[in-house]
Amino acid sequence: MTNKQLIIECANHFGELNRIQNYCCLLDKSCVFFCDKKEPVRCKYFEASVLPLNPDLQFKYRKERQLSTVDLLRTCKRCLQAFTGSIKEKYCGECKRIRKREQTKLSVRKLRKAI
Repeated sequence: MTNKQLIIECANHFGELNRIQNYCCLLDKSCVFFCDKKEPVRCKYFEASVLPLNPDLQFKYRKERQLSTVDLLRTCKRCLQAFTGSIKEKYCGECKRIRKREQTKLSVRKLRKAI
């Protein structure tokens, strides 16, 4: 699920180093995500630094590992629906588009009124 994301975004992951496949410089051994274990494994660096870049992936990751997902859910200020997003986001995707359109209309009106 997250192997490709890990390879692209993780600063500690190297493809191969010193004959170690999927080398992690933080652990100084093979990355925990590429082990043959059946149970889901966790990497604190990945959870703190890489996952926040993609809120949807972070939600799936936490749900898959039965971790709390409550703090990842946001409530839209306009429609009051729950959505996954960053701390700074106030609106869901649909309401964000509507809000941007409204803001654009207001700014154009102000501009026309000033002329």
